[in-house]
Amino acid sequence: MRIGTKRQQPDTGKVAMSGLALFLIICLFLLSGCSGSAKSNDHPFTLGTPGDQGESATAGAGTPSSGIPIVVVQDQSTLSAYPGGFMNMTVTTAPFAVCNFLVYYGLSTPSKTYGIVPVTANAEGLASWKWQVDSAAHTGNWPLKITATLPGGQQSSQTVNVTVTLPPIGVVSSQSILTGAPKSQLRLVIQTAPNVNCALLLNFGAGSNSKTLKARTGSQGLASWNWNIPKDASPGVWPLTVTVTLQDGESTAIQVNETIQS
Repeated sequence: MRIGTKRQQPDTGKVAMSGLALFLIICLFLLSGCSGSAKSNDHPFTLGTPGDQGESATAGAGTPSSGIPIVVVQDQSTLSAYPGGFMNMTVTTAPFAVCNFLVYYGLSTPSKTYGIVPVTANAEGLASWKWQVDSAAHTGNWPLKITATLPGGQQSSQTVNVTVTLPPIGVVSSQSILTGAPKSQLRLVIQTAPNVNCALLLNFGAGSNSKTLKARTGSQGLASWNWNIPKDASPGVWPLTVTVTLQDGESTAIQVNETIQS
């Protein structure tokens, strides 16, 4: 009986060790499964954050990387005028884009004259302006920068050239009298740039003293002079000189004929 008891003890120890090993294997298997499950759940949560969804939506919005088109409609635009005159421009761009432009005319600050305001393009993408050229603008070719901004903030720009010229000087014939005898009164009315200084150099022929009369145009660009022909004026056709001086000192001139009768 003692011998039989000793033989059973080793068998019981082996069974206990086998059970413990099996238990440990099962625990490791369960822990490994839980760890893999946690990693699997973490990954889609990271991809689904609100920030990443926003970036994905923006990238797929279909906005062209080249920017908003801005094209000047040439046959509906006049980009040449004198100081105080008017320019107009029509552009095609994205529908409902807010459009504006900047132009300096060679000055230190951009022009802010009548008509330079933001314009929202219509459903067909058309935007138009009519604006007055700065009275202090310098003559020459100057860049004008157009910008178009979509409601979402995307912006594009385009630059074109505008030309500032010397103003024309025209005689208002219906209001002018340029033919007369000595001692009679003559009159000259001109139209040119608004709010500029003008001078009229009179001429009464050989041996007569010349005389300069001054005037300033109003908002409509009109200036006028009245004078009497001296009694010793020489009969004939004599040139009168009209000079217009802009705010920046630039000037232009024309000659008008005066007829003195005998």
